[in-house]
Amino acid sequence: MRYTNDPPNLIPPTEATIEWLAKREGVGTLTKLESDFVWDLLAKTSGAQVAEFNEAEAIEEAEFHAIVETDAYMERHPEADANKVSHKFKHDYHHLQHQFHAVLEHLDLNEIPGYNHAAKAIRAIKLLRRLEVLWVQVVHMFAMANQMATMIQQAINTVQSLSDDDKAALERLVGPGSGNKSEDAELLGIELELSQLDLGEVIRIARHLDTLSELQRSRSKLTADPNGEDVKLRGIRDLSELGKVGQQEFALPRRLRMQRAVEGQPYVREPHTRRDKKQLLFMVVDGTGSMMHYEAVSASRAAGVVMNRLQAVIDGDAEVYMHFFDVDMRAKEYHAHDAASAREIMSIVTNSMHYQGAGTVFDATLKSASSRVRTLLQSGKLKEPELVFVTDGDADIPDLSVLDGIKMHAVQVGVSEDLGLSKLARASGGIGIHVALAASL
Repeated sequence: MRYTNDPPNLIPPTEATIEWLAKREGVGTLTKLESDFVWDLLAKTSGAQVAEFNEAEAIEEAEFHAIVETDAYMERHPEADANKVSHKFKHDYHHLQHQFHAVLEHLDLNEIPGYNHAAKAIRAIKLLRRLEVLWVQVVHMFAMANQMATMIQQAINTVQSLSDDDKAALERLVGPGSGNKSEDAELLGIELELSQLDLGEVIRIARHLDTLSELQRSRSKLTADPNGEDVKLRGIRDLSELGKVGQQEFALPRRLRMQRAVEGQPYVREPHTRRDKKQLLFMVVDGTGSMMHYEAVSASRAAGVVMNRLQAVIDGDAEVYMHFFDVDMRAKEYHAHDAASAREIMSIVTNSMHYQGAGTVFDATLKSASSRVRTLLQSGKLKEPELVFVTDGDADIPDLSVLDGIKMHAVQVGVSEDLGLSKLARASGGIGIHVALAASL
C-alpha cells in the first residue's frame, strides 16, 4: 500500500527502468511492499507528505497476503498446519509493513550513494534486506523497525568517516566496471557495516595481509584478442568507443555521460586470451559460534582475510572457492570468479547466520578440503592451489598427510595462537599467522 501521492513535479522512472536497476544492483524482483516503498521514497524526495500508518488497512492487506501465500504453501506441504502457516505469513508481512513505513518516514534518500534517485531507492532496498538478517536475533522486531533508518544513517556516517586508505581498500574490492567507483565502494562499506561485524577490523586485516610477501599471489597473463574468451574491463580511450560502454552509462544525462567519457571514466569490455591458468585459492572459514564472541572480532578478522584473498579474483588472477566448517567442512560451496561474485562472497562471510556451529574439528575438515581441491584441479583450468584455513579455535592437530601435498596457510583470528596449527601450515610450505598479534605490531 502507498503512503504518498505523487507530487506534480515528480517525473517518475518507468517500470522497466526500476526493473533494470533492481537487476543491476543484484536485488532481483521486487516484492509489492518493496515496489510501493520505492515509489513512496521517490515521491517523498520530491516533496510529498508521508501519511500516518493505517493499522486497519495494513491488517486487511496482510490477511489477504497470508491467504494467497498459505494456499500456495499448503499445495507444496499438505501435511502442515494451515492455521499456523497463515499466522506466520500474516505476522511477518505485518512486520514488513511497519518496517517500510518507519524507514520511509525517517530515511533521507539523498544520503544513499547513487547517481540518481531511482538508483538510490533501489539501493535502499538492498540495505534493508541486509538488515533483515538480524530479525531472527531480535525479540522486539516491531521496535527494531523504527530503528532501521537510524541504523542505516549511522552506517553511512561510519563509512564516510573512514580514512582515505580504508576507502581505497573498499574501492579495490569494487573492481573495474563500476559506474562510480567511490559511490559503489561507499555502498559496499555501508552493507558491511550493517552486519554485526566491525568494518574497521575487516579492512585493517585485509590491508595488513597485503604486506606479507608469503601471501603474494601468482599473476595470470592476459593478451588482448578480439576472439578471446576472457573479458577484461578497461577505461574508455576515446569517444569512438562509446558504443562499448556498459548500459548503466546510458541511464545518465547526456551531458554527464559525455563528460565522463572525455575524462576516461566509463569502462569498456575488451576480449582477451589467457596465456596462463588462474590460481586456485580454496578457503575454509570457521563457522562456530565463538567467532561471534567479543563483539564478533574473530568473524570480522576472518572477513578481512577473505576480503584480502578476493582481491586476486577482482584482478583476474585467481578463483576463490569457500566453505564454512565446524565438526567438518560444510557442503555448501561459494565460488568467486569475477567482481560480482567476489562481492557476493563478502556479503556471505559477513552474515552472522553462518557463525552458529558447535564444535571445531581440524582433521575431518582438512581431509574434506584437500579432497575437494584435488577434484577442482582435475578440470585442468586452475593452477598452484593454496588452502587458506581460517579459525579462532583449538583442536587436535592432524598429521601432515591429511593435506595430500596441498600448501596450507593457517590464519588464526582468535585470542590466542595454536602453535601446532601454525607448525602444520609451515610444514606444508605455507605460513602460520596469528593476525590479532601480527596486525598490532
